Amino acid sequence: MRMRFVPHRAKRCAQSLAAAGTMLAALSSWAGGNPAVDDLAARTDWTRPIAAAEAPALDARTLARLRLNAITRAGERLIAVGEDGSVLVSDDRGAHWSPGANAFDAMLTAVDFTSADTGYAVGHDALILISRDRGRHWFSLQTDLQDPSPLLQLRMHDAKLGLAVGAYGRVLRTEDGQTWTRIAHGDDDRHVYGIAWVDARRVVVVGERGLILTSDDAGLHWRAVASPYDGSLFGVLALPDGALIAYGMRGRLLRSTDAGAHWQMLDTPTPAFLFGADRAPDGRIWIAGGNGSLLESHDGGAHFSLVETGRKDDFAGVLALDARTLVLVGDHGPFVLHPGAAREGH
Repeated sequence: MRMRFVPHRAKRCAQSLAAAGTMLAALSSWAGGNPAVDDLAARTDWTRPIAAAEAPALDARTLARLRLNAITRAGERLIAVGEDGSVLVSDDRGAHWSPGANAFDAMLTAVDFTSADTGYAVGHDALILISRDRGRHWFSLQTDLQDPSPLLQLRMHDAKLGLAVGAYGRVLRTEDGQTWTRIAHGDDDRHVYGIAWVDARRVVVVGERGLILTSDDAGLHWRAVASPYDGSLFGVLALPDGALIAYGMRGRLLRSTDAGAHWQMLDTPTPAFLFGADRAPDGRIWIAGGNGSLLESHDGGAHFSLVETGRKDDFAGVLALDARTLVLVGDHGPFVLHPGAAREGH
């Protein structure tokens, strides 16, 4: 991988996120390769578009050596993305995984599908990819060589309206799913890590050093909101009632009940960095992070408890398939967890 930050920004980026584990990997692993990815690339002709169904399932040892940064659904299919352009798909609820077709080797940091067929992914080198066939093939919408700073998160509100955010305050917006425009918000210094759509008009982003921005016009204009925490927030989750949960360094949890206008600090059961969250169909909230940490809330995010996972690796994302099944991804690939019951993993 190649590093294309200007030198002083690259140094500051690495220093400011040195403790952030998986988030650091998403921002600053520009050089060197992973043997598992190299082996996967050697066995797969990435220059020829292939259907994911044509590719053989990866064995557990290979999966455990892959760093994955995000996971989502495409209908019943699961799709995870990660280092060196890795795209993995599963059609059996995470039991087996096969490689998708992506000719781009930049690290992918986020993925989101607007339907069972159409989805987007973002990553390093300002890469924005689109798939129209359930993640089988991926094509580039944008590689901004004028500013190749990483994109770190992506959230679509619907098939056309969406946001992507990243390093040094970058916020990109689309109204057609094809053309992405940079939106100014007055803070080009702090990295932006997380996005949550409250509804079609209201959206919140969070980031480095307590950054919280809100918009009431679908991301066209932004205003800064006071945060009770001045450390980095790595993500934010919107709930059906308009409440929001933000999470970040040292297990910090913030909650808003008014669409992001005001925030309060919550008690946290862990000092681990928190990187990904999801809401299960039964309403439970799950937040995953470093050192195998997993938090659970039964009351809309007012209180959280720590759940034993039996792992010590860093989780970057979590997807709740149902009330009893989670799929987590991180620096040792995908991991299926049945909280409170027998566990299985890769």
